[in-house]
Order: sequence, then structure tokens, then C-alpha cells
Amino acid sequence: MRAFFKKHDNIISLIFVIVLALVLRMFVLQTFEFWFDEAYTGLLVDKPWNQFFSVLREDVHPPLYYVLLKSWVTLFGNSVLTLRSFSVIFGVLTIPLVYIFVKKIKNVSHNTALLVSFIFSINPFFIEYSVEARTYSLLGFLMIAAATSFLFAMNKKKLELNRYWISFSLLISLVFLTHYLASFGILCFGLFFLYVYRKQVLKAVNFKFLFGVSLVPLLAFIYWIPKLLYQLNKTGGNLGWIPEANFMDIPNTLYIFLFGAKAHTYGLPPARQSLLGQDLLTFILFVSTITLLTYLSIKLKKFFSKGLILNLGLAFIPLILVVIISKFGIHMYVERYLLPYGIFYIIFLFLSLSLVNRKILYGFIICYAIISSHIFITSYTTKQTEFNDLIRYLKDNNEHELIVSTSPLDFNVIKYYLSSNNKLYLLDDSENQDYASWSIIEVDDLITSKEAESNNTIYVSPCHEVMENFKVLEEINAQFCIVKAS
Repeated sequence: MRAFFKKHDNIISLIFVIVLALVLRMFVLQTFEFWFDEAYTGLLVDKPWNQFFSVLREDVHPPLYYVLLKSWVTLFGNSVLTLRSFSVIFGVLTIPLVYIFVKKIKNVSHNTALLVSFIFSINPFFIEYSVEARTYSLLGFLMIAAATSFLFAMNKKKLELNRYWISFSLLISLVFLTHYLASFGILCFGLFFLYVYRKQVLKAVNFKFLFGVSLVPLLAFIYWIPKLLYQLNKTGGNLGWIPEANFMDIPNTLYIFLFGAKAHTYGLPPARQSLLGQDLLTFILFVSTITLLTYLSIKLKKFFSKGLILNLGLAFIPLILVVIISKFGIHMYVERYLLPYGIFYIIFLFLSLSLVNRKILYGFIICYAIISSHIFITSYTTKQTEFNDLIRYLKDNNEHELIVSTSPLDFNVIKYYLSSNNKLYLLDDSENQDYASWSIIEVDDLITSKEAESNNTIYVSPCHEVMENFKVLEEINAQFCIVKAS
């Protein structure tokens, strides 16, 4: 038995890290209730296929995640557990891919690759978005898979079509159909390819190779480009709730990649707000990143292999480009949208520390594990119950003819949890709000105050937004108020 463990200790240690990642994510899975976006996902995949595609056309994101999840839900049902477990699968599978990617970078040992993988297993940011019933976990998985295939393909001396280039071609097509910000990662791959193979490309163009690699991505782009143009025309590239980005947001983003973002708030979570919110730590981390880059550039030029340069590009170039397009009115700078590039930043940070000094690396990992444990205990061990308590109240007091939500953000979540209840409506009294752009909200969901006039109508409102001339009947966890017209 001892000989077996000694022979397979690399695999066993990696399996341990993967199991740890799975346990932590499954623990968090049921801690938080759905928020608006997750409820949107649940409502969307519950629709019949024809309605599903109709709503999907109006959504601001590409279709791959929703189509895969719809198939998953058809098999396993539409519950919080099944919706989030789909994300958990890709979040956990990302970890062995990180290990393989890091190992493929020059002069990287098993222990270093394992330590980097361990960081991802306990990282608050990646735990959070490995659980959320949204596209981010799948996006990160596909991006690191594409980068790994790209590295394997680049290690072949001759530039010719092989299974690695074919898999890379398929993966970047899937990445593009998962999230539009993946386009910046695809651009990095293209620029790096031209840099490495510039002499061969200039000498003689291999049309067979170019055709084989670009065919599937080109077809995916052609297929979905009309929808992309439709969305850009519809939104102007601005979702409305995302503020303009600037270059000073990047240090905070790097900090969030390490220590997590503020998520699972009621309504919409802020576009850019860290979980710990420590400005000093953000500054120290940013300075450390610049110092590491400078040190490696001057002292350790020999370590700048193809893999490390590719990793650097994927870690920083997309963040810079998203800030730049924000200056032109296209605001898309949200940390969870940038999750795949966070993978490469963390790889860069810990891999750089291993190249500089192993003792510094071990000390940093110990400190990081302690901080991550603190974040986990303080953030993920207290269960949210506000929506469940609200739903329980509504079901226990079902004598009311109508239930009207005054908040569109809460409406989606209540509608998901109430399931087939057809007494729920969304109040539509504001002249400033047009729900036509809210693809998941249907005309039949809307009701005006005049239409809702009835002694048996109750309103569900955030307690800090209770309207005048309304009487509070019940307060639920200081979050929701059940009110009635006076």
C-alpha cells in the first residue's frame, strides 16, 4: 500500500485538492438564496423550448450556457441544487486544468503546480462563482481549457494542424458563445500566435492550417454576429447599471480576484466592490504585482517562456482593453465578467513568487489560507433565509386574491420560488420604467395600482421602500414588508 501511494503521490495529492474544492463549493451551494440573475436563469430554463429561444434572443449574453443548462434541467429538474451544481461541475474541473496548464509552463514542478491548484480550491472569488447559477464557471473552465490546448499546440515545433489546434479551435468557439468579453482573450491568443510564428507566417502562409483553425470560430462568429449587433444597437453597449471604468479600477480587480467580490446582496450587487474592502491591502497587492513584473523582467529573463508570456497577456491585456472601451461609452467592466482573466492573474502571482523565493511563496500561501478561511467562516457559514421566510409566509397566508411585488428585482426571485403561483404580479405604476426591455418579465406579469384595487390584495415591498398610504401587516427579517393599501 505504501508503495502504491509513493508511486501515485502526484495524482493522489491532486485528487485531494479537487475533493477539497468540491467540498467547499457544495457547502456554500445552499448557503445563499437566489438573487435576481440566478432567478432569471431559473425562470428562463423553465420555459418551453420555443419560448426559451424567444427570450434568449433578447438576453444580453450569448446562448451556450443557457442551452446546456436547459438540457441539464430537462434531465435533473429545476431546483437551486440542480442549477448551481451545474456550475460547480465546471468550477471543480477548472482546478485540474490549472494544474496541467501550470505544469506545461517551463521549469514548473509538480509541487508548484499543486500549490497553485490549491489556491484555486480555497479562493473566495472562485468559490463564489463556481456556485452561482450563471455563466461564469463555464466561462472560466473553457478559457483555461483553450489556453491549455494552445500551449500544447505551441510546443510542437512544426506549425501544422493537429489535435491540439483543432481542440483549441473548438474551445475558443465555445468561449465566444459563452460571454462576449471572452473576445479579448481570443484577441490575446491571436496576437501571441502572430508574435511566436511571425517568421513562418511571413515566409509562407499555410492556408490549410489557417482554414482548419479558423473555420469553426468563424462559423460561430457568423452565426451569432447578427444577435450581437442587435444587442449593441439595443443597449448601446451599456447595460445601464455598470459605471464607467478607469485604470484605477484594475488594482481593486486584482484584489477581488484574490479575496472575493461582494455578491448575493438583495437587488443588484455592485459592479465593483471587494468583499473585505481594504484599500491598503489593494495598494500593497498592486505594488507587489508591479514589483514582481519588474524583478522578473530584469533578473529572471530566462524564465519568460512562451507559456509565461501567454499567461501574462491573458492576465492583464483584457482588463486594460475593457477599461479602454469604457471610455467610448461601452461599459462592461464587472469583475465576474472578467473571471477567466483572474485565473491567469493568480497563476502569474503565485508562479512568480515560486521563481523569486520558495520560502516567500510558502509564507504567502499560509497567510492566504488563513485569510481565505476567515472569509469563508464569516461569509459562508450564515445561511440566508429572507426569501424562503417570505415564500413560507405567502404560502401560509394564501387567502389573498392577488400578490403584488413593488420591486422588479425581487419579483423575479419571488416568482421563481413561488413556482406555479399565478397570483403574483409586478406593480407597473412608474412612467419612468419600461419593462419591455426586461426579457423575462411578460406583459401578463404587470399590473397597475388601479387594476390591483381589492381588499384581498397585498403588496410585497423592500422595507426601506414602503410607499405612502400603505399599512405594514408583517415585517420579514427586516428585509421585506407585507403591506396593504390604507
